[in-house]
Amino acid sequence: MIQTSTTPAYAARQRKLNDLTMLEYLLLGDLSDVLEEPASDENKKWILALVDTLLDTLPAEYRLRDIQGLYEEVLHEHPSWDSAVLKIRQEQRTLVTELKSLKASLDCCKNFKASADSLKQELMLWMNHLIQFNQREKRLLQDAYNIEVGVGD
Repeated sequence: MIQTSTTPAYAARQRKLNDLTMLEYLLLGDLSDVLEEPASDENKKWILALVDTLLDTLPAEYRLRDIQGLYEEVLHEHPSWDSAVLKIRQEQRTLVTELKSLKASLDCCKNFKASADSLKQELMLWMNHLIQFNQREKRLLQDAYNIEVGVGD
């Protein structure tokens, strides 16, 4: 049965995970707003600051999900879902790798105004990828829970 632990350490990690998830949500909103601003050196600094913070937040969030054992619980109850869980973990790595690549492009960009449109477009595509990934991950965890306990009447 998919369970939640009641130990103080588990509860503290869960609060931290909730905080990281909320921070990710806020950062994405801020990044979306900043990407709509005209290209300037100041705009580039804000984009880089948000990307840097996302690069700290996402891996920490993913590690905490592993420590909490969310996917192990899913696999324990639904061993046949191993390919879906593997795909989620691979996509986490891909998202972080893609964002690192976008950051490198921003870092080495000497004339931000000239390449801002394409970089901003790539960041928007990455954000959409992350949002879609979050929805798939949430659906997987909800499906595992709903199959276990039922969805109710």
